[in-house]
Amino acid sequence: MTTALAPQQPQTVPLDTLVFATRPLREGWQLENTARFGDDEWDLSPALLQKQQKTIKLAFHTLPAAYRQVAKEIFYAILALEPPPGEVTLGIVSARSRFSTVKYFLTWLESIGSPRMDSLDLETLDRFHRKLIKETTAGLTARTSKRRALRTFFLFRHLLPTDHLVVDPAELEGWKDDPIAHRRARENTTERIPEPVLAPVVTWALRLIDDFAEDILAGRDEYLSLFRRSDIRRDGRLERGAGTKRLIAVLEDFRVNNRPLPRAVVDFRGEGRARVMKPVEVNFSHLARLADCGRDTAHRGLRHLVQELVAEVGIDDDTYLSHQPSALLDGKPWMGKIPFLELPKLARLLHTACYIVIAYLSGMRDSENGAELHPMQHSAGSSKPRIHR
Repeated sequence: MTTALAPQQPQTVPLDTLVFATRPLREGWQLENTARFGDDEWDLSPALLQKQQKTIKLAFHTLPAAYRQVAKEIFYAILALEPPPGEVTLGIVSARSRFSTVKYFLTWLESIGSPRMDSLDLETLDRFHRKLIKETTAGLTARTSKRRALRTFFLFRHLLPTDHLVVDPAELEGWKDDPIAHRRARENTTERIPEPVLAPVVTWALRLIDDFAEDILAGRDEYLSLFRRSDIRRDGRLERGAGTKRLIAVLEDFRVNNRPLPRAVVDFRGEGRARVMKPVEVNFSHLARLADCGRDTAHRGLRHLVQELVAEVGIDDDTYLSHQPSALLDGKPWMGKIPFLELPKLARLLHTACYIVIAYLSGMRDSENGAELHPMQHSAGSSKPRIHR
């Protein structure tokens, strides 16, 4: 004679159980500092691996009091345990979306007197189903999400010690007939970018990276160096007259090398706006950057020396970086000199070219790039360098 084994009862989850014990964590987080089962609010940020994603939480204190414990159990099962057969492990963002739909169902239960889930029959669940169809007629996706949340309490019943559904909502009349209830995900119907467009884009992205990147990065280093203040200025011990001495040395370098002085241009902020040349005038701000001194030192203190130098070497047609591009295009330098205000645009183009090549070769989606710093951002300060006139 054999004795049938009773079904194993789910175990109560200890309050200090770590919710993300089986999840990979974001860099900089320690497991012991993450959410525990007994917390009324679970911060999901430690398990958000994509750096651009915002902080999201599961706020159990916003749920009806009668169902907070079972809600914690269901989300602990979703986040930390193996899903039932046929179910997939939800990502962190999807789990947060499921929380909203679970809240919708639990709030409805509270409105009908907060009955236990294991006391609900198909007739009661049908009331919820009809309410759902009525309220989400215009939003089939919303209906699907809320139906899925309801059925979670049945599919995960073996993991819910406090309460669970004992009848399957899928047995409701009309559940399986709903065209969206079991809708399969459709293939991506977006047409592929045609080869006559894609080929030159990828080709020139590769050309920019392989041939021109060295010049752009050299210009970027020079550009950023003009915004890094000297140690003397940073700690506040500016030697009297040091800025003037450095500016005189800069002017002498222009004289010795017979280089025209930089010409002032109007600053621009929008990508689509062309730069506007000012009347022929020396770019005193750029001279101040080169000398690491205040603009007034160049514009007022040594204006007479600048004007004397103008008569000797003249004024250039723009303000240029000193780096001379060396890459060739059809046997000739791909550009003569790099205009100071054009460098950020060139850096963005290089950044975009890198993304195009990586995305094309790997099939990577936009949210998976993990990019944290723009090419024009730098570690010398908390803000990006400003472009001055």
